[in-house]
Order: sequence, then structure tokens, then C-alpha cells
Amino acid sequence: MPALAEAPRHPLNRVALIEPPSGIYLGFEQLVRTEPLGLMQVAGAIKDRVKEVRIYDDRVKPGQWRQELGKNPSMIGIRCNYTADVPTVNKLINDIAEAFGEDLPPIIIGGHHISLRPQDVFRPEVKAVAIGHGEKIMQDAVDHWAKYGSFRGVEGVWYQDDDGAFVSNVKENAKSSLCEFRSAFMDQRAEPARDLIEEYRDGYYFLYYPRPVSIETARGCRFACTFCSVHEFNNKQYRVESPQRTAERIANLPADALYVNIMDDLAFYDIDGAIELAEAIIRMGVNNRRFWNQMRVDTIFPENPEKRYKSEKLIATWAEAGLDMTLEGLESLGTQGELKKVHKGTKIWQNAAAIRLMQKYGIKNWGAQIVFQDWDIPEFDAAIRANQELEIEAPQFTILTPLPGTEDFKKAKENRLLLTEDPGRYNFFDSVLATKLSEEEFHVQHARLYRETGAFGKDENGRFVNRRLAVKMARSLEEDIKADRITRARLDGTREAWERWSDPETHLVYLRQVRAREGISQSGVVFNPSEK
Repeated sequence: MPALAEAPRHPLNRVALIEPPSGIYLGFEQLVRTEPLGLMQVAGAIKDRVKEVRIYDDRVKPGQWRQELGKNPSMIGIRCNYTADVPTVNKLINDIAEAFGEDLPPIIIGGHHISLRPQDVFRPEVKAVAIGHGEKIMQDAVDHWAKYGSFRGVEGVWYQDDDGAFVSNVKENAKSSLCEFRSAFMDQRAEPARDLIEEYRDGYYFLYYPRPVSIETARGCRFACTFCSVHEFNNKQYRVESPQRTAERIANLPADALYVNIMDDLAFYDIDGAIELAEAIIRMGVNNRRFWNQMRVDTIFPENPEKRYKSEKLIATWAEAGLDMTLEGLESLGTQGELKKVHKGTKIWQNAAAIRLMQKYGIKNWGAQIVFQDWDIPEFDAAIRANQELEIEAPQFTILTPLPGTEDFKKAKENRLLLTEDPGRYNFFDSVLATKLSEEEFHVQHARLYRETGAFGKDENGRFVNRRLAVKMARSLEEDIKADRITRARLDGTREAWERWSDPETHLVYLRQVRAREGISQSGVVFNPSEK
């Protein structure tokens, strides 16, 4: 890890970091709202370099950042992680500028989306945009501003010069195929400042589970799916923390951290290290803790039969360690052509084999699938049948969305296929590409996917489409309630959110609102399902 310069003799007085409201109109935050891990990691990296750092989570307590008024913060950092968050981030900047007036401190924006399209926040109130992972950049930023009152010499940012133009100080890093297990760089990262978000913890949830915690054990991805920008954000590099260091981090989690999200985009790719980590967790003896992660199906069930023994050992060991659910990037249960279209690099039969292996060891499946714009009614019917037959407990259906920074976006823009570049519509529940079906019918069918699949999917008569699966899930949830891992209130909240997703009228209301403002510049107004 590169050596860091010493902090200035007169460090900044106060840095406020803000997690903005979600810009996804009916997205995953309805079911999942986790800790702002990115801001926590930045806060952990800079807390010894400034006199005070504070995190505000605008998703949980909107507007609480106004407590900074009169406290003269030296800097404000805002995260812009998703494309759909751009309108809410810009509205937040407006609100902050209006509230502080002439006393507005320097604002720096960072996060996944804005690293790939920084021009979305090139505006007078913003002094810099951080590109890439923020810990080192923010260390340099707070030091440099304390010493010079400028971001001009900070590597890894676009900064606003004296004439108001944005200038790049971002090196064009060559893409590499780095794959580093037991990475010293990852091991030496500062601990996330979890103490700074304690007051918001009751506002975090993961499906049925209240107060989850999040950890990151790996960064990057070894693959290059055309719809995903993770490999681009990480310069195609992949680093994994050592299992010993991850075990230490897990051992130091709060005692009431009963649900742990492993947030890696590519988890357990280091199979030997992942088995070692699971064995360490088993030795800890925290039997009431459960885990969630994201895995490729070819990690779960490799195409090469000789590798399957070790992969099954991985799954079996993690099942014993408490792995509750895995998000598998299935992308398609339909045709090999759909997987080839997005450069997935897996086989259709592996999807089914991976799901069944997880079920063999009692691990629930969060089956992530893409809804393609060329689908007609038969394709929607086939997707429903496949999910019902495989008994996928928690299917996810996201409309193919060419996010900025992806190969899909580049090609769609070059071929003039984008219906809009309004970032608020890049929310996975809207289509920014033309659909074979009418917009209305496409939305109706999308809602139907959720209504007729999953553990609690129902047919048109209100009967469970798979009673056995529904009973199995109900028993699992009852066990969680008895073990105090979930609450009935959170269970009701998840059910209500799922009902909104599966209600076609919710999506049609959104569609009408989009049409009503066509031709009008983005105002930052976020769709409210309660307006139905």
C-alpha cells in the first residue's frame, strides 16, 4: 500500500459526509436499505486527519445534515452511487447551497456512478469529483484543502479551477488483469467508522432482517458482462482480503449483528480462502448469525467436473457457517443466446445446477435475472415457468439497463438506441430502450413476473403457485422470529413492498408521470408510490 503523507499541522475542523435519498422510484431500497458502507470506509480513513467527521444518512433522517448550519463544516462529501441517484444528489446540492448561502463549504462528490460520469455534477457549487475508491483520495483531499484551500494537487479528482471550469487530475490507469488473493492492500484498509451511523441503525433492513451490517472482503470483478460497470470502475482489477483479516473484522462486529451482508460483487472467487474463512467463522461459535453474499453460478457449480468437489465443499462449509441466502447472477433461464448477448460466460444448465446445489444445503436463492426488451408474452410465460419449476425463493427481475460506463451504454449511444439519457430513468424498473411490447404491456408483464413467482407467488385466483415452497419459507421465517433475527413488523414491511412491486398499476402510474414530464428538464422530483 502506498505510503501516505503526514497530516497537516492544522487539520480541517469538521467534515460532513452525506448519503443522499435513493433516486430509484420503486427499487431495491423498498426491500433493502443497508449501511452506507462507502461513506463509513471513507470516514474510517480520514478520522485521524480531521478534528471531527460526521455521517448523515438522508435516507433514514432526511435533512438532518442541516445540523451543520452554524457549525462551520470545513468540507461536505456526498456519495452518488447509482445513476438514478443523480437527480436527488443535484437536488441535495441545491438544498445545501441554499441553506448555507455565502458560507457554503467546499463540496466533493464521489461514488460508483459519478466516477464513470463525473459531468453529471459539474456545477458551480461542487469543487471536486473523486474518481474511484475514495479512501486515499479523501485523505489527500482533506490534507490538501487544509494546507492550500484547493483541490488542484489532489490526484484522482476532477477539480474546479479559478475560472469555474473542471480540470482532470485523474491518471489514465492502464487496464490490467490483476487478480490478487490475500491482498496486503485490502488487509491494510482502515476499519469502517461504524460508530458514526449507530443512530440510524434502526432504519436499516435487509428483506425481513432488521439492523443488518455490511462488510466488504473483495473489490472488483474478473469478468466483463456488457451490462455491468464494476470491472470498469476497478480498472479490471480484482483484490481479495485475506481470510484471517476478514475473520478479525467479523469477530469485531457488534454482538447484535445477526445478519451480515458480504457486499462483494464477486464473492468467494478465492475458493480456498472462502473455505478457510467459513471454518474460522464456525470456530467463533456465533451460531445465531446469518450471512448473505453474491456469487457467480460457475463458482457454485463449475463447468469442469474435476472442480465440483471443492465447490461443493465451499457451499457445505458456508451453509454450516450460517450462509442464509446467495444472489446468483443468473441473467437468463431462457436461452444460451441471452447469456451470450451479455457476455456472461456461463451455461443455462449451470444456472439450474447451482440453484439445486444451494437448495441441497438449505441456502436460499436470490435469482437475479434480466428482462430483455425483445421479450413478448411467451418469453414472460417461460420465465415464470422456469422460476416456478426451480423453486427460486427470491427471484429478481431487472429490465436490461445500459448504465453509463458499460459496453451496453456505449453501443446503445453509438447506435442511437437510447430513448432518454435522463439519469432518473436508469432505475432497472423503467426501459430506456424500445420494447417489442407496448410500454404499458411491458410494465404489466414485468409486474406479473414478481406476482407469479417466488416463495409467496400467487396465481390469478390468489392461490400460492407453489404451496410447498411457501410452507418451507414460512417455517424458515418462523425459526428466524423465534431466534430474534427478524421481527413481524419487518416481515410486514417486506410483504407490503413486494405487493407494490407486483402491482402493475404502480408501474403504470410511474409511466404516466414520465410521459407527463416528457420534454421537461429533470427537476429532481422522485416518484412516490403513494400517489396512486
